[in-house]
Amino acid sequence: MLDLDHFKAVNDTHGYLCGDAVLVAVGQRFREVLRNTDTKCRYGGEGYMVLVPDTPRPGAVQVADSLRQQIGDLHVAWKGGEVSVTARVGLTMAQPQDIDPLAIIGRADRALYRAKHSGRNRMCEAGLPEPAEAG
Repeated sequence: MLDLDHFKAVNDTHGYLCGDAVLVAVGQRFREVLRNTDTKCRYGGEGYMVLVPDTPRPGAVQVADSLRQQIGDLHVAWKGGEVSVTARVGLTMAQPQDIDPLAIIGRADRALYRAKHSGRNRMCEAGLPEPAEAG
């Protein structure tokens, strides 16, 4: 999961059309950086969900941090100036014992909030779920 830091300030300062231009630029950056086989979508107001299938943990960490850096490097031209944003990323890995996709989303969301409360413009990784006890 990925959220844009202080995105409300972009809308409040520059207007919703500027906010839309920033969202379009972020989406374009996703298309440039991610593979065609990766799933990328909006999730909430300024949030995104990215699924990178068949990607081991080191690769997922690299993708997540690269996206964070790429978004921070964006400069959207707006009314003679530039608008930029940063992003925070919450990363988790799906595990074989994961049955409920909402549990995976919940782990990513908790990692995202840790990133937000750790100073933003950062990536935090969720801990792995506890293995189910053998019955």
